[in-house]
Order: sequence, then structure tokens, then C-alpha cells
Amino acid sequence: MRKKNNRPEANHEESLTSKTQRKKEVGKIRSLGEKLCELTDEQLIPLRYPALLTAIKEYRKITKGNARKRQLQYIGKQLRNVDLDPVIRIIERYDSSSRSHLLKMKRLESWRDGLLSDETATLAQIAVDYPNFDRQALRRLVQEAGREALLRETDPAIPPSSFRKIFQYLKTLDDLA
Repeated sequence: MRKKNNRPEANHEESLTSKTQRKKEVGKIRSLGEKLCELTDEQLIPLRYPALLTAIKEYRKITKGNARKRQLQYIGKQLRNVDLDPVIRIIERYDSSSRSHLLKMKRLESWRDGLLSDETATLAQIAVDYPNFDRQALRRLVQEAGREALLRETDPAIPPSSFRKIFQYLKTLDDLA
């Protein structure tokens, strides 16, 4: 026969969440761990949990199926012991299906378009969010994109590489913030 737990707080906690509820929570945490493992080392830099980072690096080294599953369970265990808010923010920042990622991309695209149409006002907006950015480098890219746009009018086969470089610069700026 099983002994009952005599701690009233433990019994009270168990009665509040069912076993199914706990399994769902563990599944959500495990999926967070899977998404973390898909991120690059640079994207994981803001993560301030060394044990979790070590577990993710070990997961990447493992090639066997069952060993990967066990390591993923271990990552889930590590996640249960940390504050999940920063982890979720990091995942949402790089998960292309998340709403925050979509909003960020739209903002960067509008800045890029604004730089090409009204450079001064857009530079002021960017300076509010990123006061230490390199204005000269961004202005150079905008000038190159303007020259490239004129060339594309005569030859549409020219790729918009400077246009893309502006977006990549803004994206890098946002990633480093």
C-alpha cells in the first residue's frame, strides 16, 4: 500500500492541477526546448542560463534518435527550473511564425522604404530605437540603393542587392539590441 503524503501544501497543489494538465505543460516546455535547439549560437547569446546552453550544444552533437530524445527531455527539465519569459521572447524574436517576429519585419521593411523616400525623418526614427548605430554606413547603403534603382530603370535584370543590404543592416542592428 502506498503512503500518503502528509504535507498539506503538496496535496493541495496536486488537487489543483490534473495529471493531464501537467503533461500538457511538460509538452509545451519540451516544444520550447525544440525551438531553442533550432536557433543558432548567435541567436542564443541573450540566453543567460549556462546549464541550458550547454545542454543545447550537447543536443546538437548527438546523432542517434533515442539519445536525442533523452537530451531533449533533459533540456525540458532545465527549462522547468528557469524563468520562461526571456526564453519565450528569444524564441518569438526569431520564430518566423510568431506575431512579434512579423511585426519586427514589417517595421524594418517600413524603415527601409522610408530611408529610400525620406532619409532624414527615418534616420531620426531609427536613432530613437538604436542611438549608437552607424549613420554613415547606413547613408552609404541608401546612396548605393538610389544609384542601383536608377540603373534598374534602364536594365531591370540588375538585382536589388543594395536594397537587400539595407534590410540586412537594419536586421543586424535589431538583433544586436
